[in-house]
Amino acid sequence: MRFSDFDAILFDMDGTLYREHHALPGVAEVLARLRGAGCRMACITNNSANTAPELSARLAKMGVEVAPEMIFTACHAMADTITERWRTPRVFNFAGSALPHELGQRATLVERLDGPCDVVAVGTHFRENAVAFDFEQSLIGLNHLRKGAQLVVGCADRVFPIQGGDVEFGSGSWGMLFTYAANLPPSRVTYAGKPEPGFFLSLCRRMGFDPKRCLIVGDNLESDIAGGQSVGMTTALILTGITSEEEARAHHVRPDMVVSGMDDLWAKLR
Repeated sequence: MRFSDFDAILFDMDGTLYREHHALPGVAEVLARLRGAGCRMACITNNSANTAPELSARLAKMGVEVAPEMIFTACHAMADTITERWRTPRVFNFAGSALPHELGQRATLVERLDGPCDVVAVGTHFRENAVAFDFEQSLIGLNHLRKGAQLVVGCADRVFPIQGGDVEFGSGSWGMLFTYAANLPPSRVTYAGKPEPGFFLSLCRRMGFDPKRCLIVGDNLESDIAGGQSVGMTTALILTGITSEEEARAHHVRPDMVVSGMDDLWAKLR
């Protein structure tokens, strides 16, 4: 198996390219080599609170060059999910500042409780982006759901890592809060991010990739490896993030290959 066997290489971001705002060893060099070899690439993340240009700038501060058009987030998937299901959706946004940017003119943003609402979107990372939890806004979202709106959640992640090795509530935890409080059946809740097949298919439609011709490199057996496998991608588990070698051996999800880091990936697939 070689990089040249694939039409595109997909890299998870947190735990694969960087950790705690520091690039992991070999990342900048391997991405530069792949660009030099003409490989098509995309970087993917369940972060739904930042725009692609913001994430590109964050990577640049770490010395990693990734153009905004190469970045696909759970926010992109949320916007695609919403606009594919409703022609002119009315959206209450509890997912951060990136979603209105991504929806643009394709949706009407709902800011009050009075009036109709089709979708309540949830998916922000508060501490990571220095945003305070807005209790009053959460109540507006909850009551729109009780009146019949659908819930779209950035991803099912329980927690989100922050600096210092700690975690904050992930989008999935906020989604469960709204689901439970509004007593929503599964038919009224949609998760947009990894490992949902729709996330990967939306990425491939936007970027013109055939999922069966993609290699995905990620540190999470569930969201990256199982998610990629669900749409026919070849998978490489990298041991720089949340999964240890022992956990990988014991887990029911089996990646196509396991590498210790970016340099090891390059050595095995160049």
